Amino acid sequence: MKTPQERLTVIFDFANDFPIDPQVPIRRYFRSGSEMLKMGDTYYNEGNNEHAYIMYLKEHPEFKRADNKSKLKAKEPTQKIMARCEKIKALLLREFAQEYETWLKEEEKRQSLKRLQQLEQMRLDEENDKKSKEELAQSYHQEKERSKTEQKDREMALYMQLQMENEHEIEQTQEALRRSQLSTEDVVPMTPDRSSKPLSNDRMGIPDNGSQSTPVIPNRASKPKLSKGLGSLRNLSIPTAVMAKFLSFAQKNTSQGKETGAFLAGIMANNELRITHVICPAQTGKADSFDTEGEEDMWDYLDKHDLLTLGWIHTHPTQTAFLSSVDLHMHFGYQALLNEAIAIVCAPKFNETGFFTLTATGMELISCCRQTGFHPHPTEPPLFEEGSHFALDHNVDVELVDLSK
Repeated sequence: MKTPQERLTVIFDFANDFPIDPQVPIRRYFRSGSEMLKMGDTYYNEGNNEHAYIMYLKEHPEFKRADNKSKLKAKEPTQKIMARCEKIKALLLREFAQEYETWLKEEEKRQSLKRLQQLEQMRLDEENDKKSKEELAQSYHQEKERSKTEQKDREMALYMQLQMENEHEIEQTQEALRRSQLSTEDVVPMTPDRSSKPLSNDRMGIPDNGSQSTPVIPNRASKPKLSKGLGSLRNLSIPTAVMAKFLSFAQKNTSQGKETGAFLAGIMANNELRITHVICPAQTGKADSFDTEGEEDMWDYLDKHDLLTLGWIHTHPTQTAFLSSVDLHMHFGYQALLNEAIAIVCAPKFNETGFFTLTATGMELISCCRQTGFHPHPTEPPLFEEGSHFALDHNVDVELVDLSK
């Protein structure tokens, strides 16, 4: 675990790892900064100091090049934010210090337990080793005794065979003497029959002393041994009423084969984002795009109602649901400012709805692309994908705001 100061450094570095795209106007970054302050205030009020600190620390590197009115408006809350940041920093350091101290104690317990387990394992290994040696010695002695017994049996068998042969020779001698006493003819001395000699060791299956087998000692070399963090996406709740109300609003353009677009706004609570408003600006629809007017009116509405920009929605009247090259560049501006930003594409002709985000490859490629209008992009690896951080809500309504009137 990192020390409290190291953890604070990680948060600081994470807050300042903020991609800036020159294609996104500075006024949109000012708008994003305003929404970051709202999210920071929400986190602060909910007691989520870590995320509040991150939101308050983000800074645009081209702030000095902005117009004076924007800079003056941005500087108004700066003093309050800086004071709050110092307070949060002290709270975080104290919180991290307590967590670090707890972790050290737990780590000491873990290491102590690990040492005890190692000692116990060493004891068990020694016991097993001793037991193996005793079993090996016992096996050796048993084999030695068995070998001695077999040798005695072989010797006894040999002795009995020799005894039988000697008795046979004695009987032959006695028979010859008896015949010599009865016969008056020439006495022919009887020679004991030596044709039947004792069996050799080889013939009896007895090994010579030089080749006598010894107990086999097993090879002990083969003995077995005993043996949601920073950067994660927040959940986004999307009421199904968003699509229903927007398609109803876009029906006129859709019937003429023209695209319609709107902005998705909402709130954040308990680290979850919720779409509550569909804001439809004044616009001109075309067959493959739409141009909006009066963005300032939309931002004023967002500020007045304390709302966050969470993405956008548009129609493909004659095509399927996907992100064109123009759509990719459009959505990059949203996702660069808010990782959870969603692009909803409604294709009523094919009864399709897509909920898209740019992939890491898409973000990197679009950030380097300087082409405008419709132009080709590589398709592999994919530049966009179906979002995985949202959930549809069938029980909540949304408000559709028409700013074109």
